Amino acid sequence: MRSIYYNGKIYTNDSPEIATSMVVDDGKIIYIGDEFGAFWYNNEHTWLLDLSGEVVIPGFNDSHLHLYGLSMIRKQLKLHTATSIKDVIDKTKTYIEQESIASGNWVIGRGWNQDLFDGHHGFPTKQDLDSISTTHPIVLTRVCGHIMVVNSKALEACNIKEVTKAPFGGELDFEKGLLTEKALGLIYQYIPDPDDETLESMLTDTMNYANSFGVTTLQIDDLSHLNQSDYHRMLNLYQKLDQEGKLTTRLVLQCLLPRIELLDQFIKEGYPNQVYSPYLKVGPLKLLTDGTLGARTAAMRNPYHDDPSTKGLLTYPKEELLALVTKAHLANMSVAMHAIGDKAIEECLDVYEEVLTKHPRKDHRHAIIHCQITDDVLLNRFKTLHVTAIVQPIFLDYDLHIVTSRVGETLASTSYAFQSMLNKGVHLAIGTDAPIEDIDPFANLYASITRKDKCGIPEEGFYPSERLSVKDALYYYTAGCAYSSFDEHHLGKLKVGYHADFVVIDQDIFTIDPDMIPNTKALLTFVGGKKVYERRG
Repeated sequence: MRSIYYNGKIYTNDSPEIATSMVVDDGKIIYIGDEFGAFWYNNEHTWLLDLSGEVVIPGFNDSHLHLYGLSMIRKQLKLHTATSIKDVIDKTKTYIEQESIASGNWVIGRGWNQDLFDGHHGFPTKQDLDSISTTHPIVLTRVCGHIMVVNSKALEACNIKEVTKAPFGGELDFEKGLLTEKALGLIYQYIPDPDDETLESMLTDTMNYANSFGVTTLQIDDLSHLNQSDYHRMLNLYQKLDQEGKLTTRLVLQCLLPRIELLDQFIKEGYPNQVYSPYLKVGPLKLLTDGTLGARTAAMRNPYHDDPSTKGLLTYPKEELLALVTKAHLANMSVAMHAIGDKAIEECLDVYEEVLTKHPRKDHRHAIIHCQITDDVLLNRFKTLHVTAIVQPIFLDYDLHIVTSRVGETLASTSYAFQSMLNKGVHLAIGTDAPIEDIDPFANLYASITRKDKCGIPEEGFYPSERLSVKDALYYYTAGCAYSSFDEHHLGKLKVGYHADFVVIDQDIFTIDPDMIPNTKALLTFVGGKKVYERRG
């Protein structure tokens, strides 16, 4: 069906930068310009929409998140507002009562952050959770998803004993019930999964939630989140939703395959770079190389400024990481590695450099996700190696308050260096890492442009020279993300021949006070010319 959208203010990410009208046919843009040109395409079957001066921008493309994780957390106990360990305990008790969770059934929660606790900033412990219940297995994961605390019943249910050893790249403190990084798998393998019907409902509901913010493409790390040894269930489920026409966002699958035998099987089964439809494709190999700054598990070259007893944690021996990246690279896969600390980033770049030196490949699109703690030398290597930086500016909302204490002022001043990355010619792609942060792109834009927290602090912004312009922030949240997944020729711009993925918003983010950007609402969201969201009231 042909549609004409006219009398609007359409930001194209292309030339001309602003148009007033757009014509869409069969899901793609066939004209962008003024009303006079648009109405040459009008006929008796054309659907017309008067935009009444409203602003239109390309649909947001979240370059890294966890759709399954976001779907789960929307159903689980939420602890993001907990202000103390006692508050964590009280909220969990209330949740068990309100949800009528029977004795013996699992209690799963996420979101606590010890840095936001009043007074004492320690982690909750097994003893704290035992005071909630000794008959429910309780698992409460920190907001970052890289450290959890469990009670005695959970340890028992997972057959974890005092002599149990954590795998390489993880830590287990049996006495305190604390697990970090790869040790979390000791717990996750025992938590019951939702059935397929429930899971389908959760995923489609969360895609609709993304649409309500104008998000039209999701690059998701989900394949191994149900079962780290079997990626087929999630892959088959997304194919089923695609075949049934139930995908309301485009999906790029970032493939967490943490062991060489899994990656080898994945390659032999022919999955790399598969394109199932315009809505579903297989993207890069995803690997986790360190932890997080908040949990002090991000791998640093020097000891933490506020805890000299630790440098964080690398999750792979370099030889194993090199073997994984080499195998994926030779299978023509791109690789996207999670790295937050400067040591982890350095190791990722070292591995990329070694692989590319031995096996040169143009346009490889290898990436590092997060790229938080950097210096000028590391940033120059991104450019030299053509490595994409997949960043989450919204992390500044919390991190700007802790990064100087964690890593010292000198290193903090060169971190979250988004404008420096652009100045050096580094490819940038913006995302949220939901559910670590909410999927709301307008909060993320605000953080990119102002470098303030949600309360407007600091007034001048955190190292304001690293602020992005509105134009650049939007571009690298749309076209920049499309580039990261080889989709730059049909996504990210409102341009003839591109998919008609766009959002009508209620205020002009280019002309308003940047402090007002978080209040922006999506009025209408379209994916492939099909309306997938309309704001009511």
